[in-house]
Amino acid sequence: MNNEDFPADPSEHRKIWSFTTTHMSRRRSGYFRHGIEHNIPKVHELVIIDDGDALAAWLDRHPEDVENRFRLKTPLLVAIKHDAYDCFRILLQRNANLEEYNPKNETALLIAVRLNRTGMVDDLIALNANITPEDRMARTVTEILISRDDVETLKYLHIQRGNLLDHDLYNKEFPLTLAISHQSRKCIDYILGLKPKAQSFLIRRKYNCPISAAIRRNDYKTMEQPVTLEEFPYIVNKKIHKSISYIHLAVDKQRQEIVKLLLQNGAMVDLLDNNNNTPVHYVSDIPTLKILIEYKARLDVVNKFDHTPIMTAAKEQRNNIFQYLRLYNLKQQEQQHPVVTVSKPTLHERFGRYYRERIREINEILIAKEILRPDDEELPELSGELPPLEEVEYQQLIYSVESLLQA
Repeated sequence: MNNEDFPADPSEHRKIWSFTTTHMSRRRSGYFRHGIEHNIPKVHELVIIDDGDALAAWLDRHPEDVENRFRLKTPLLVAIKHDAYDCFRILLQRNANLEEYNPKNETALLIAVRLNRTGMVDDLIALNANITPEDRMARTVTEILISRDDVETLKYLHIQRGNLLDHDLYNKEFPLTLAISHQSRKCIDYILGLKPKAQSFLIRRKYNCPISAAIRRNDYKTMEQPVTLEEFPYIVNKKIHKSISYIHLAVDKQRQEIVKLLLQNGAMVDLLDNNNNTPVHYVSDIPTLKILIEYKARLDVVNKFDHTPIMTAAKEQRNNIFQYLRLYNLKQQEQQHPVVTVSKPTLHERFGRYYRERIREINEILIAKEILRPDDEELPELSGELPPLEEVEYQQLIYSVESLLQA
């Protein structure tokens, strides 16, 4: 027999059932070990028990342990996690690296902000710690503070860095937009109190600008403050996301109060988007449509597809808008070209005057023949609204009077 008849490699069937995965064995990385290690470094042990004096004495003998890592964490990160403020101050005095990060790529400042270590955050900001990195949920330091409405720490951060009014091109998000999105009222009032430039709202953002965020959140209270900015008339008619303006967005979101506020502060009621649509093309509710008509919105503007607002409403099956515009157009046509209607005269209008004259002549003849004296009760005069002439009593009266005259 040849050796090739007895292969040294295992069979294919055996290969299938002899595989192993990373979950079947322990990872070799120290971070994934379970339980408490027996060989924990002394410096980390002192930080965990928050023994500041012992830590200072240890670092005097072993200064290199300031950057020693245990489970990929430096003593500074461990001090922040376990809220060991005394050890934290000692490590800062020994020039610990502020930009070291944990396995989640979170720096010391991010961890302190996320765990709400206020004193540590102030110390790290004062030492110029970087505020641009993001945490595990892609949030920066500024966004975490704004989401909590922590205006005191935000004030301190702005005093040290002045970042609330600058163009945050790193995160592509304006701090005021974050505050409005999170409805952090204290942060909104503080940022608007700094008088930001209205032109900074127009910079392309990752999501939206402050005014569009206020429109989407229907935040009328916040909208009352940006409209008072000096350069607001310059930006109110500028195009924003998807090449529409603020008035288009407010009409599309059915924000009646904000629509009226924008129109009162310089917004054009017939502003066109990229497809030549006016705000009336976007309207989907009657109250907003009434506000636009009140501010003299044109209803005959044709868009890029040769559709007027009423044609657009019919195409998109907005029946309430279609019916309202149809009736409004009919009413406007009647006011411009009033229709004179000639009503047919009724039977009393045609013959009432004739019978009144005949009754008056009969009375005069009766008086002349002394059949009827003037002081006697005359025949009743017919009122303006005569009873139907077909009544039998009235016909009999006329017949008896005429027969009397013929005699």
